[in-house]
Amino acid sequence: MQKKRDHLLVAAIDFGTTYSGYAFSMRHEFKTDPLKIHANQAWNSGGRALLSLKTPTCLLLNDKKELDSFGYEAENKYADIVMDDEQDNYYYFHRFKMNLHNNKKITSHMVLEDIRGKSVPAIEVFGLSIKALVTHLTDILDKQGTGMDKSEIQWVLTVPAIWTDAAKQFMRKSAVKAGIPEKSLKIALEPEAASIFCQYLPTKKLHGADEGFTMTEPGAKYMVVDLGGPLMKKIKDDDPSAYLDLFREFETVKRTITPEKDSKVNITIPYASLDTHCNNILGENLADVLGSSPYSKQIAVRGDKMRVDADVMKALFKPTIDNIISLMKEILQNKAASDVSQLLLVADVFPQKCEKIFNKIVEKDQEISLGQKFTTGHLTVVPMQKEMKLQIYVSTNKTPMYTDETSSTYLGSATITFLVPTEDLRNVKAEYIFGNTEISMKAVDEKTGTNITASFDLI
Repeated sequence: MQKKRDHLLVAAIDFGTTYSGYAFSMRHEFKTDPLKIHANQAWNSGGRALLSLKTPTCLLLNDKKELDSFGYEAENKYADIVMDDEQDNYYYFHRFKMNLHNNKKITSHMVLEDIRGKSVPAIEVFGLSIKALVTHLTDILDKQGTGMDKSEIQWVLTVPAIWTDAAKQFMRKSAVKAGIPEKSLKIALEPEAASIFCQYLPTKKLHGADEGFTMTEPGAKYMVVDLGGPLMKKIKDDDPSAYLDLFREFETVKRTITPEKDSKVNITIPYASLDTHCNNILGENLADVLGSSPYSKQIAVRGDKMRVDADVMKALFKPTIDNIISLMKEILQNKAASDVSQLLLVADVFPQKCEKIFNKIVEKDQEISLGQKFTTGHLTVVPMQKEMKLQIYVSTNKTPMYTDETSSTYLGSATITFLVPTEDLRNVKAEYIFGNTEISMKAVDEKTGTNITASFDLI
């Protein structure tokens, strides 16, 4: 048998709520310089230059629900489509990733509504979006003349740590639908990926780290906090071009704001559009609206520039920051996190009540090591039983009693398949492996000691 070749390149896709992108690392370069990571340096935003390593998570489909464009290209094209009043012939999706977090019942058949309420299967929306990023990357590799075969790429798809296992499985299926071979795909948690990267950084680049602190030292504890990005409201659906200009300007300007900044912040605004909307909706022009607002002394307009006090800009982020700090304090009060020494901030059917017993496999807030295993026992109930389906629930209660409690949520099912059914009743030992990015399981026939096929279905 031919030995499986090592992957020559690792490609990571960051599928974000607002922005998405990718990066890749060559095996031969990683050995000598693990921080030599390649990425698309500047996505083409059109119009006003915006240097960014990411592109907006926006997808445009034609009337046949086929991929038209993704990212900045989709944004710009849809703005033209709206101005030409041709939006009935297209489907436009943006910021749809949060559906996997907000939806408590994720299925492979669920649908998403585009910006105008038209439905498309969610697996298609996510799959085509990932495919657009994959194609962009492989096109670059081809242009660089690497001559690399697709089978030589190890793909990594990052997901939020707070996501359910069903959401992770949905992303895996979407990536496979996008053309990524399942055997060459790993799902990684976003903060854990950031943590691994930080472990390769020289300590001097970890601003504020205590002298002598080494992240790679066995036993070192630190907290990784994924800060995410702030959101802005749309101006109006009927002027997407002005909204995009304002949004991109804010994305550019916000990067210049530091805690020490005390000077005015200049923002280029779509003045004509804002002034028109102020007159139509509020009955006053933009200057009068600002003059009568509580911020009249902190915000001024000079032509197409808005000059804002730094404190006002900082205040926009305060609610989000306060909530993050509150959550961190709550986590640090947990006994398992009491000796954390560093914080890394990086810019997740039964008819009778007595038959609904919640049998715990792992407890809420229980500390779990990498690859830790938990075992449960099960017994077949009829002769020649071909499969055993186990229903899996999660609970926010530390001591759940029943699966129909309000704190309990159905997660999905695990199926144990008997390839050779027998007349005898059989004891099965199910082994659940936690601590990795995705839950996995194995099953063993206790009588024969042979492995039995077992699989999860969470969507």
